[in-house]
Amino acid sequence: GCSNSDTLDLTINITPIAPVFITSTTAVTIPATGVIYTCSTVANAVSYTWSYSGTGATITGNGTTSITVDFDATATTGSISVVAVGAGGCTSAPATINLILPVVLSNFVVNKVNNTALLKWITSAEVNSKNFEVQRSIDGKVFTTIGTVEAKGFASNYSFVDAKPLVGINYYRLKQVDNNGKFEYSVIRTVNFNPESLNIAIYPNPVADILNVRLSNGEAKQIRVLSAEGKIVYSTSTINVNGATQIPVRNLNAGTYFVEIITTDNRREVEKFVKR
Repeated sequence: GCSNSDTLDLTINITPIAPVFITSTTAVTIPATGVIYTCSTVANAVSYTWSYSGTGATITGNGTTSITVDFDATATTGSISVVAVGAGGCTSAPATINLILPVVLSNFVVNKVNNTALLKWITSAEVNSKNFEVQRSIDGKVFTTIGTVEAKGFASNYSFVDAKPLVGINYYRLKQVDNNGKFEYSVIRTVNFNPESLNIAIYPNPVADILNVRLSNGEAKQIRVLSAEGKIVYSTSTINVNGATQIPVRNLNAGTYFVEIITTDNRREVEKFVKR
């Protein structure tokens, strides 16, 4: 009838269930700082472990139900995941959301190649991308699309040739268009196509009766005579393309004047002369 007994203290740690995202952002324009992700509080969880499957992201607040993520300029597309951790170290199934990062331009340059402008750009990431519109401007304010390059859908090298750049400074930018219609602009790059001198000859100077105007380069569409104050005192669109154009100045008062030549490609040059 003798008896003996022993006691085992048994602790049962219940595995937490997967948390649920309460707030989340699935589309991030990088670089971005202070992007917040929050999950629900789960019974039997003592902490929460967060992770990002892509690169270029820094997580602050790991261990809690709310984190802050900073994405740098090199961040790649990935997913945010969180697991609930129980008292004994057991973990729940993960809760995951996939992030969509737009096209990331790692380089965009424009170079002058002979009489053309060569645009080159490199993407380090592409998701949901449709195409690139190549846009050009003469003043850096009003841009016109001069070509379209289809997106490859993955990190790639691209190029585009503007075979007929404008005379003077050309401003270029890229308009990256997504499949959903959203778009972003790149930085603006410039290249200067300096016009050749028209090599204008005006004679005689000083002049009393007829002023001769001759161009060695280019073709004029208009010649104007301006007073010293900038007032137009004579204008003609009848140009002698094979020799000198004769400008009557006999009726002008004596003094200093200017000849303005406007070419067919909208270049302008000005020469001074004296009326006797």
